[in-house]
Amino acid sequence: MKVKAILAKILAIAVAVTTILPGNPLSAKAAPTVFTETTRQWMYTNENNKFVMEEKNWLNAMSEQAFQNFGRTLYVGEGLQTWRLTSSATDGNNNQISYTDPNAPACVYAKDVDISSQPESRRVMRFVLYPPKHSVVNNGIRLGIMLKYVDATHWTFLGYNGKWYMQWMNGLNDKGWVQEDNASGNYLDTAGQSHNRWASAFKDVKPADETYLRLTVVYEDRTHIRVRVAKCTGTVDEDGNAALEELDGTNAAAEDVLDFKVFGQLRDYADTQKLPIHLGFVAGTDKGQLNAATENNNPGLTKMDIVNVMKGALKPAEECENNSIEDYTADDYKEPLTLLDYSECGWTSPKEGANPEDILAPSKTGDGYTYATLGKKAEHAGNTNFEASIYNKLVTDFDRGTVSGVLRPYTVGNGKECSIGILGDYDGNHQDAKSFKIGIKDGKWSYNWNGTDTEITGSNLPPIANKQDYKISMTIDENHKLTADVTYTPAAASSEAPAAEGDSEADADPEEKTVELISKANSVNVTGLSGSVSLSTKGEILRARHIVCKKIGYDKTPLEFKVDELKNMNADHIYYEDSWTAFAFSEQGALYEAQKLLDNNNSQFATDDEEYAPFNETAAQNLQNAFNAFDTDANKVAAGKASLTTEYNKIKEEDFTAKKYTDYYTTASIQLLTGARDAVAALLRSLDSEDFAGITKAAIDAAKSSIAKDDVLVPIEMTADQAQTALNGALDKVKAFDDPNGSKYYNNWSAFADALQAVKDLLEADSFTKLDVETAIQALEDAAGSLTEKTLSSLEDFQNEIAEYVIPAEDIDKYYEKKADAPSNALEVYKDALAKANEITTDSAVKAADKAKEDLIAAFNNIQPKPVDKAAATAQINAIVNAVSAKKYKNDANWTEYQRLLKAAQDLVASANPSMKDLEAALAALKAAQSKLVEDTTPVFTPPAGPQKGEVKTVGNATYTIEDPAAATVILKTGDKKTTKKVKVDKVVIDSKTYTVVGIAANAFKNGKMKSVTIGANVVSIGKNAFANCKRMTSVTIGKKVKKIEAGAFSKCTKLKTVTFKGTVTTIAKKSFKGSKVKTVKVPKPLRKNKKFLQKVKKAGMNVKKLK
Repeated sequence: MKVKAILAKILAIAVAVTTILPGNPLSAKAAPTVFTETTRQWMYTNENNKFVMEEKNWLNAMSEQAFQNFGRTLYVGEGLQTWRLTSSATDGNNNQISYTDPNAPACVYAKDVDISSQPESRRVMRFVLYPPKHSVVNNGIRLGIMLKYVDATHWTFLGYNGKWYMQWMNGLNDKGWVQEDNASGNYLDTAGQSHNRWASAFKDVKPADETYLRLTVVYEDRTHIRVRVAKCTGTVDEDGNAALEELDGTNAAAEDVLDFKVFGQLRDYADTQKLPIHLGFVAGTDKGQLNAATENNNPGLTKMDIVNVMKGALKPAEECENNSIEDYTADDYKEPLTLLDYSECGWTSPKEGANPEDILAPSKTGDGYTYATLGKKAEHAGNTNFEASIYNKLVTDFDRGTVSGVLRPYTVGNGKECSIGILGDYDGNHQDAKSFKIGIKDGKWSYNWNGTDTEITGSNLPPIANKQDYKISMTIDENHKLTADVTYTPAAASSEAPAAEGDSEADADPEEKTVELISKANSVNVTGLSGSVSLSTKGEILRARHIVCKKIGYDKTPLEFKVDELKNMNADHIYYEDSWTAFAFSEQGALYEAQKLLDNNNSQFATDDEEYAPFNETAAQNLQNAFNAFDTDANKVAAGKASLTTEYNKIKEEDFTAKKYTDYYTTASIQLLTGARDAVAALLRSLDSEDFAGITKAAIDAAKSSIAKDDVLVPIEMTADQAQTALNGALDKVKAFDDPNGSKYYNNWSAFADALQAVKDLLEADSFTKLDVETAIQALEDAAGSLTEKTLSSLEDFQNEIAEYVIPAEDIDKYYEKKADAPSNALEVYKDALAKANEITTDSAVKAADKAKEDLIAAFNNIQPKPVDKAAATAQINAIVNAVSAKKYKNDANWTEYQRLLKAAQDLVASANPSMKDLEAALAALKAAQSKLVEDTTPVFTPPAGPQKGEVKTVGNATYTIEDPAAATVILKTGDKKTTKKVKVDKVVIDSKTYTVVGIAANAFKNGKMKSVTIGANVVSIGKNAFANCKRMTSVTIGKKVKKIEAGAFSKCTKLKTVTFKGTVTTIAKKSFKGSKVKTVKVPKPLRKNKKFLQKVKKAGMNVKKLK
C-alpha cells in the first residue's frame, strides 16, 4: 500500500475517533514545489566584524601540532590589553539628567557582560586604570566607574575628579551623591549626612599619571559591593605576558564594602523590568562642555586607559577561606578570572548619536592588541623545517575581494617565513586547486603563486624586523588581478610600553606608512584561484591579528546566498510537508519573507552595494537564526517516525479480544483501535522502504492519536443504581476496618485509606463505567486484604497509661462500692475489665489494648471508695494520744517517728475525702509506732530559782544581763534612751532582788535624750559608743571604780561641757570624747597636777588646758 493511501486511511480513522472523543478535525496540505537549485555555502565578514581567533573557526592544513598551538590568545607589548576611554569637547558633565541627553557625560556600558547573569553576590570584575602622561596632572579627569548600569536613568558609579566620590540615579526623581566636603574633609551625602567610614577607606589612594591603579569589584549580594583599589607595578616575560603586582607602602591600597541602599534598589528595578545589569565607564569634562575649536588649549577632557578588563566569580562567602580581595586565592574562585576581549563586551553608549568606539576603543599605541599564535611548540625548538599552515573553515570559495591581516613574526631570517593568502586545497579534497600567499621569506618580502616564489623588490619596502607589526592587504579585482600593500609604523610597530602623550613633538606617535608590494601595473593574474583564507609559518612562531576577509559583491548578496542555500533543504523530504510549507511558503514563513525582500527590485537586500552590506548580513543572519529554530526534531519526519514507532510498540502485541478489553470497552472503540493499529503498521513498513514525500506532521500526529489506547478505547457505562449498589456492598465488607484510628491500628493503612476514599468519591460521581467501578472495588478488596494489625510496641507504656485505674483485686469488695447512678453489677464489671486489661501482652494488638483501656476506665468511673467514719477514727487517735500522755517517753528516733505518724493520721482524718484503706493503714502504723516508744525513767531536774548567769532581764525601758547571780551583779545592756531626766547608773531591782551594776555595755545609751549622767560607784567599765551622740547631755560624773572607758563612749555629745572623775581611770580610749564641747574636767585633788592623766584627757578629745 502506498504511503498516501495509508495516510488517508489513518486520517479516516482519526476522524472516526473524533466522533466518539472530543477534538478538532485533521487535515493535510498538498505537497508544494521544491527548489532543486544547489548553491555555494560560505560566510565572510566585513571590516567591523573581524574573524575570531578560535579553534572552532580555524582548521589545520598541514600539521596537527600547528593546529593545537593556534587560537590561543596572547597579549604582547607590555602584556596588557588596553582600551582608551575619552571624552570629547561636545560631551557635558551633567550627571543629574538622563545619559541619553547630549549634555550628559560620555558613557559606555558592556551590554554583553551581565553582572546579574549569575548570583550577583559573588560576581567579580577587575580592571586597571592607567592615566596617560599629563591626563591627571595637567587636565584633571572626570571619571566614573559604573558599578551597576541598568539603563540611562538607573545607575550608580564610583567617580574620581581629583577626589573619590559616589553618585547614583534611581530614576530622574531619585538621585544623589557622596563626596568629600572641602571645608571639613568629611564625606557627606546630598542630605549632609556623614559617610566618614567610606572616605577613610579610599580617600588617599588616587590615580596618577603613568601609574597602574587596579580596581577589583566583588558583588557580595544585592546591596553590598566590595571594592579594592591598589596601585600596581608590571613585569613582562619573554612572551609578552604581564603580571601586575600591588605596591607596598602608605596610600598604596585600600579595600572596603560599600553598602548603599541604591544598590538593592537598582537590582529590584532591573528584576522588575527584566533588564540585565552591566559594568560601564563615564568620561566627563572638567569644565563642562568645551568649544571644539579650543579643545587642544582648554584642559578638562578626560583621557584614561582601561587595561586588562577581567571577569570571574567567587564561591559563596561561607565556602571561602578568606574574606578579603587581597587574600583570595584560586581555590576561592568558582570561575577563574578571565580576560575579556573588546569584541566580547558589546560596548554601547546610551547617548543619542554617540559612537561607542569614539568613547572607548582599543589603544592606538601598539600595545594591548589581541594576537593569535601560529607556530612550533617547545618540543620542536630548533627544527627549522617545522611548518604550520591553517585556514578558516568559514570561507571556502573566496576568489575576489580583499584579504588583510596584521602579521607579527617572532623572528625573521634564513629558513624562516610567514605569510597570509588564499589556500585552494584547504581540506585535502582540492589537490589541483591553486593557491597564493604573500609575506616574508628568508628575511625578504616575497609571494608564492601556485607553487612559484617571487621576491618583491623596491626601494621603499619596509625594513624587516623581529616582533614588528605588518598589516598586509591583498585585493583581487573582478578580472582576477591581484594587488597588495603593507602598512607599518617606522621604527616602532608596537612599542614596549604605552607611548607618552603631551603637547611636545617628542611626545607624538610615529605616523603609519603604506607601501605597495604588488602594484596595479605589476598585478598578478590569479584566474582560477578560489579557496579559504590561510596563514602559514615555517621555522618560527607567527603572531597575527585583525584577519579580515571581504568578498566583493560581484556575485550574490549574503541574503541571496542564504535564501538559495535554504531553498533546497527539504529536497530529500527531511521535514514534514506541512511544517516546511509553513516555513518556506506561507506569508509568515521566514524563508518566504526573505524571498519577498529579494523579489523587490528596489530592495537593499538584492544589491551588492557595500552601503547595504550590514543590512544584508543582518537579514541573512536572521534567516539563519529562524532556520536554526525550525531545524528541530519537532519538524523532522524521521523523529516523527521514531515517536510513532514507540507508540505502536506499546500496543503491537496486545490481544484486544481478551476479556480485560471486551468486558470493559465498547466493541466499536476496540474495532477502531485494532484497525488503526493495522494501518499504522502498514505505514511504518512503507516508511522503511519509501521516501518521506508527502508526509505531514498532522498525519503523523493523527497516526499517534489513532493508536493512543487510553484515548481511543471507550469504557462501558453502568447505571447509577448498579454502580452504587456494588460500591456500597464493597464498603459494607470493609466496614470493620473503617476506623478514624486506622493508621494507629493497621499496617499498610495508607493504601487502604486511599482505596476507601476512592470508592467513596466514586459514589459521588455523575456517571459510572464498569471499569472504574470494578477497578475501585478490586483495589479496595486488595488493600483490605493487605491490612495487618499492629501490636504493642511497649507493654510498660500501656501499664503506665492504666495504672491510675487499677485497684488490687483484694481491695475491690473491701474498700469500694458502686456509685449511686451505676448499674448494680458495677463492681463485677470492673473486675472483668481489670482482668482483660491484665491479659494484654506485647503480642496483643494495639486496637485490643485500646479497647481494654477504654473498658477499664469506663468501669472505674462507675465505682467509688466506701465512705469513712471520721468520728470513730478521731476517737481511735485520741485514745492513743491519751495513752501516750500518761507516761514519759525518751525523745529518740522512735518518738520522732510516732510524732510524724500521729500528724499524718490527724491530717488524713481532716482531709476532704480520706479513703478507708488509707485510714486503716495510718491507724495501724500509728499503733505500731506507739508500741515502739521507750519509757524514760530518768529523775526530773528542777532548775534553781531566780535569774541565771547570762540571762537578760528587762526593767522598765532598760535591759540587764545577769553577770553573777550569787553576787547579784549585772551589766547594763540597754538604758532608757527616751528619758530626758538625769540618769544614775548604780542599783536595779530584778524579781524583787537588788542587783549592783558593774558595767555599761556598748551602745547602751547611744542617741539618748538625758541631760546628765552619774556613773555609780561600782561600775568598772563603760563600753564602746555607750553614750555616743547624746546631744542634750551637758555633764557626766564618772564613778571612782571605773577603770576603762572604750572608744567613742561619749563621742558627738555636742553639749557636754563638764566631766567629773571620782577616781583614777586606768584606760581612756583615744577620741572617746571626740566631738564634745568639754571645757571643764574635775578630778580628785591628787590628780590635778598629774600631767599623764591630763594627756589622756586631751587624747580622749577633751579640749582643756588643766584639771580642776
